[in-house]
Amino acid sequence: SFSYAEDKAFNTDLRGNKEVFSIKNLNSKDKRTYLLETSVTGNFNFLTLENKKVLSSQKVDSVAAQKLDDKFVDNFVSFKYMMKARENKKCTNSYFLKLRGEKLTICSDEKKKIKMIKAMIAEFTTNY
Repeated sequence: SFSYAEDKAFNTDLRGNKEVFSIKNLNSKDKRTYLLETSVTGNFNFLTLENKKVLSSQKVDSVAAQKLDDKFVDNFVSFKYMMKARENKKCTNSYFLKLRGEKLTICSDEKKKIKMIKAMIAEFTTNY
């Protein structure tokens, strides 16, 4: 079960929805963002945004939301703590990930991470 009470400080959504996680593609011209959000009533939506405009919004049940969240958390933790740190100090931003207020920038030379992110996006957008 989800517990997002502590995340209210990170809420920038005017509708009262809270972001569970987001993936922002910094490469593309459209600056596409994929995010899972939860409403005050406990409903979940998976959204695709382009330049902050909603392209698609799909209701997701709590079981599916938990699966999406687990997958994202696994990858986020892996990227942040388990995978080899970059040696190159210069970073061309490629993706920007957010997980309950924690942020992570993925650089364009982190090919393995990018491949995993693209696979995750493909899976999420195919199913939702």
